[in-house]
Amino acid sequence: MEKLKPCPFCGGKAIFNVIENDSTHHSVGFLCEIACEDCGMTLPVKCNVDFSLKEDGEINILNDGRPEAIEAWNRRTGNLGGRKVKVIAIIEKPENCLYCDMLNGSDECILQDEYQNFDADSLSDLLNNCPLRELPEAKSEECGQTIVNSARAEGWNACLREITGNFKKNGS
Repeated sequence: MEKLKPCPFCGGKAIFNVIENDSTHHSVGFLCEIACEDCGMTLPVKCNVDFSLKEDGEINILNDGRPEAIEAWNRRTGNLGGRKVKVIAIIEKPENCLYCDMLNGSDECILQDEYQNFDADSLSDLLNNCPLRELPEAKSEECGQTIVNSARAEGWNACLREITGNFKKNGS
């Protein structure tokens, strides 16, 4: 079986986390996810591993979803057929490029491609093309709005709560 590559975001160790387990008199099953031990990033793909014990004591693997999960975790932009994947990372936005964690030792922004870095004559040029954006504000769910606008606001705010990990409905 292929080994797990380090986390694509922080380089930390990737591990299998058991989310659920299930056992009967005949078999044992696990629902797992792959996660980074350091930053906690998880793969949205979950995998099942089910096995039983044969009469002679050997383990009988009934279902092993680990290879597909490992393949998905190890997949990087370079082997997605050129397709780009958008992700959201929540970080403190710096005042300017000099204080940004996304600036490497060569004064290049790791979030911008080589052409944007090459074409930038100064850090302010890099800042003008900075892909970091502030999170939008929550929308008001005031009484008196139409049902449609209230539902839109509720959906918008639910997305923000999911992104930020703030799962309280009132946003506090």
